[in-house]
Amino acid sequence: MDDFYHETDSRGAATICHTIPPFVRSILPQVFFTPFSELSEPCMVGVSDPGLDSVTGYRQAYLRALILSALKRKSNVRMVADDFESQKESTDKTKSKYEEMYTVDASYCTARLPQVLQYFRTSGGETILYIQQPAVSGWQAPDEAIESATMKSNQNRGINSGDNKSAAEETISKTVSLAEIRYDTLMKVSCSLYHLENVIDRSQHIFRTGYMARGMDTVLYSDQEDFGYTSVNGHWCDFNTKFNGAEIPENNTRYFYQTCTNQNADSSISQSIGMATAEGLWPAIVTGVLWQVTGIAADSNTTIRRVNDSYDETLIHLTRRIETHAAGFDLLRFVLASGRLYAILGVELKYPGRQ
Repeated sequence: MDDFYHETDSRGAATICHTIPPFVRSILPQVFFTPFSELSEPCMVGVSDPGLDSVTGYRQAYLRALILSALKRKSNVRMVADDFESQKESTDKTKSKYEEMYTVDASYCTARLPQVLQYFRTSGGETILYIQQPAVSGWQAPDEAIESATMKSNQNRGINSGDNKSAAEETISKTVSLAEIRYDTLMKVSCSLYHLENVIDRSQHIFRTGYMARGMDTVLYSDQEDFGYTSVNGHWCDFNTKFNGAEIPENNTRYFYQTCTNQNADSSISQSIGMATAEGLWPAIVTGVLWQVTGIAADSNTTIRRVNDSYDETLIHLTRRIETHAAGFDLLRFVLASGRLYAILGVELKYPGRQ
């Protein structure tokens, strides 16, 4: 039975019964906070939802490590942001709002699935799993892999670079590289992010983060996940997770974490996004990663439009900003401070011709 407490009136009589959500405290191993550059070999981490059985948790954590690997290599980002002021119906005051919507697309080649280096379970039933980072060729999207294979094949056979790709494709079809450039060996990751803010009084601050991940190869790798949740004024709500078509029920347990050694929170967290861990590690990780990747827009392709026509009778004006960019990142380390998890990233824009 859940713990509970009663509110009392001035006479000491019980009036309202409140349920206290159960909580689980986990001590995270030192490796979770070790800088990735100091680990024995390049790797990526994935974390399952709490309370899953060991098999499902293992598979979900593996998929999520692939998701972060795909986003790390190259995230194609598109943003539409609206700044607008509207006239309140009952007053002369205006309300200024800022609304932005992002899509982030990435892919991962599953023809050569990476090895699991280590994994462990927390007290709350989360599986934390590390996978080996493959060679760069294993990450390539189809067009990039074909271009690379074309150049190598032409050099070996003395073919001019202007020849079409079919010759290269015919050559590499005899090797394992063919699997790396087939569309159906890709895992596709599609993320959507939404932010609405009342700029003047900050009374409304809504974030919505979600993604779909689909393994396309029914033989090699076909795991899939739909994940989404909303944060309103800093509080998590409305969680939705489906793994391989099965909905994972939301629970009201709260999760708290400790380090096994003292951890110093340095100035690097000021450049990161710290997320509350009460709902588990993964929401904090994926939120911090995605919003940092989408936030690197200063040097991206930007279009600003002024919309003069009102969308409705109360709208005064609207400025729309459209951004597109591609970004990659290095996951440097995790920092846990004051109940928040910081994913420290090194994010950079990906320009045409750069990998």
